[in-house]
Amino acid sequence: MNIGRIFCRLTLILLLSAFRGLAADEMRIQPKERVYCDINRGTSLPGAILDSLYKPSRLIIRVFEDDVNHPLLSAYAVITSLVTAKSERVPITNGRIERLFREPDKLEVRVSSPGYNAAIQEISINLASSGKVYEFDAVLLKVSYSVSVRGIDGKTKQDIPGIQFTLTGPSLTQPISMKPDPKTGLATTPLPDRGTYQISSTAPGYNNFTQAWVVEKEHSDVLFQLMPKKTSGEEKPALPQIPPVNPAPVATKPPTVPTDSVRKPSILLIKAFTPATNPPPTSLIAAITSRKTGKTERVPLVNGQLERRFNTPDEVDILVSAAGYAPARRNMKIDITSAGKFYQFDAELDPAKIELAVWAVDSRTDKTIPNAYFTVSSRSGMAPVTLTTDPTTGQAKTVLPNRGSYVLTGTATGYTDVRKLVTLDSARNEARVTLTAKPPAVEAKPPVVETKPAPVTVAAAPPAPKPVVNRPVANQPVASSVVPASIPTTQPFGAIEKGKRVQLTNIYFDQSSPVLRPESSVELDQLYNLLAAQPSLRIEIRGYTDNQGDFDLNVQLSRERCQAVVNYLVGKGIAKSRLKAVGRGPLDAVAPNTNEENRRKNRRVEFEVLEL
Repeated sequence: MNIGRIFCRLTLILLLSAFRGLAADEMRIQPKERVYCDINRGTSLPGAILDSLYKPSRLIIRVFEDDVNHPLLSAYAVITSLVTAKSERVPITNGRIERLFREPDKLEVRVSSPGYNAAIQEISINLASSGKVYEFDAVLLKVSYSVSVRGIDGKTKQDIPGIQFTLTGPSLTQPISMKPDPKTGLATTPLPDRGTYQISSTAPGYNNFTQAWVVEKEHSDVLFQLMPKKTSGEEKPALPQIPPVNPAPVATKPPTVPTDSVRKPSILLIKAFTPATNPPPTSLIAAITSRKTGKTERVPLVNGQLERRFNTPDEVDILVSAAGYAPARRNMKIDITSAGKFYQFDAELDPAKIELAVWAVDSRTDKTIPNAYFTVSSRSGMAPVTLTTDPTTGQAKTVLPNRGSYVLTGTATGYTDVRKLVTLDSARNEARVTLTAKPPAVEAKPPVVETKPAPVTVAAAPPAPKPVVNRPVANQPVASSVVPASIPTTQPFGAIEKGKRVQLTNIYFDQSSPVLRPESSVELDQLYNLLAAQPSLRIEIRGYTDNQGDFDLNVQLSRERCQAVVNYLVGKGIAKSRLKAVGRGPLDAVAPNTNEENRRKNRRVEFEVLEL
């Protein structure tokens, strides 16, 4: 009996040891799971649980040739995660592919095809409960080819006067004759395609020479070094210092390519200035994009100037910008010659036009008021500007001289005037003014004696004139047991109903900070007045950001901004239990984050009515 017990115990110990070993192995090979913040609950959730809360986001890549009317059927995409630094090369057939993402990510997508320039775009992938769709329409432009030919004396290394070149090849319908430019010494011509071309030279006093050249890149430079003919004795053709090449395909880069000792770098000088005589802005930035490599370089301009050197030919797109000014653009082709070339771009920056579109809506119906007009004034002493509404669009538009804060007054017949502070911080701005209808005026009428009082009817519209007993209708008390379904619409936020969301359009924070700016007090005080007038009202304040930067940091910033609004209201006497702060970060975007104007729309604060 003791032996049986001992055997059972040993068996149990062995089983437990084996189980612990398997568990340890499982723990060792289990990869570390990323933890994400659950925006709704303010807690951290593993990726598996996050998958159950949010549907995967889809990335759709479409490829087109030259324009969106011609799909490119064969290409490939290199998708690189800027978070993990991992890349995936995906073939694209029939001009379209799709990819699913179950985690937030920031991608660099490069789409290319042989014979075409690549298209590159950065895309930030976010998650949403209903799933999100991101689209990248990659338009690939055909690569253009060209060749520049130069002829120099094999001894003096000087340009040969009167030299001419003839270019032939399978892709040419007829020979191309080329003469050098007197200033640069180069004979340049475009080519229809890559391939092998025959280049022949003819010059007075020099031996004719022909060589083959394989064109594989967008631009090729060919150098002929010719020896003069002999003046006495038997003339024998003098070969150039480069080895002759048979008409058959040869090496793609013969040793005749000019070196830096022959060619000098080209210089690009960018000067920026404004129409006024004052010094140039201090925030000048030049973005130089090479069409050859697809790379963009952002360089500040010191004292309004920037100099760049080029050792190889290129074509660049230049964008010069500064805060408060409209950008200046220029496309330039940079050539390389023996003497070097000088290029200059004088970028004149005009003050940016600050556009404002404003419209008025009824606080009860939320419909546009067609006959409204507005007055815009500034604390800096600007003369007030009066705007009238366009009857077709319902909007009034104007152009203001500078960014900053303006006082906007909305007026319409039959409505109470509203005065609000608006901050214009971009080239295009919108402002919505909510007007509340004035209560209908009731005229006092002489008393009418009657044997019994007439009943009083409670209705939304003014009642028809009815006789009353001994006193005017305006002074007669009216009792009603009807409970309103919403708060009366005398508030600047319109009719307040349970579940309704209202965007706070005039709440401003310091950049990348939860600190409220002083001009936010106008609308925050209106929200305080609403809460003070309705003691049973409970609201949830929600904050949103754009998709730039780290996902978790954006969520934290939006939550802290909402808390700043809560702290402001609590400081004025509103009970903290009536307020709830929720940060949503880049989720639930109202516009695609494809440009600064849309990202500004996504950076917002709103409140939702929880209880009346």
